[in-house]
Amino acid sequence: MGLNHTFGRKLWMCANVLLATWITAGMSEASAAPISWALPVNGSFNTAVNWSPSTVPGALDAAIFDTASAGITVDLPSFPSTTVNQFFVRRDSVTFDLNGGTLNLTNAATNSSLVINDPTANTSSATFQSTSVGGLVTTQDILVQAPALGTADMILTGANLTMTQNLASNLTIGNAVGGTASLAINDQATLNTGTGTLTVSPTGSVSVASTAVLNANGDILIDGGTIAGLRGLGNFNWVAG
Repeated sequence: MGLNHTFGRKLWMCANVLLATWITAGMSEASAAPISWALPVNGSFNTAVNWSPSTVPGALDAAIFDTASAGITVDLPSFPSTTVNQFFVRRDSVTFDLNGGTLNLTNAATNSSLVINDPTANTSSATFQSTSVGGLVTTQDILVQAPALGTADMILTGANLTMTQNLASNLTIGNAVGGTASLAINDQATLNTGTGTLTVSPTGSVSVASTAVLNANGDILIDGGTIAGLRGLGNFNWVAG
């Protein structure tokens, strides 16, 4: 359907904007207790032995995925909902299957609640899907970035999957310098951004499949990157706050 826009928000296109504040803040895990996925193998999020230390991350914790895997699947429970302070995907390619359940990422302080970034030149990839009806991710700020020679990707896929950012949350794809970063919304998935700023930096790109939906509820800053939905490839709804 292309771009639908209710005027009242700002669309900025500029050449160079430094994002040092968001980069530094988003990459820190200091605000939450870190608990790491132990091995590069598939498993259940709610199984303690899959974590190091051996405890399931909770509302005050940061779940970290840094096993250098080529591709693993982490199954979240359909009930009850899962609440974690922060998610960090580092040197990993992880598929998170919500199985119809809800994942709440709650950090609303200076750090992003969802970070897909490895400080070294590696690939960081997070795919969110739900093989059952009702899959929902709620989150605060999202940061998808990579250093030089690295890549960072976030993929939302499947008709059962919705991701919603809370309140005045920001979504940042890419950075002023460094490796490539991307957000792909595929196969009837829906992303509802917060009322903060959606920033697509020079190394970043956003693609919205023809059957997917991106609802941008805040300002949009296109700083040298691209949003494919703006060119009619997907369902892009830009809503005034």
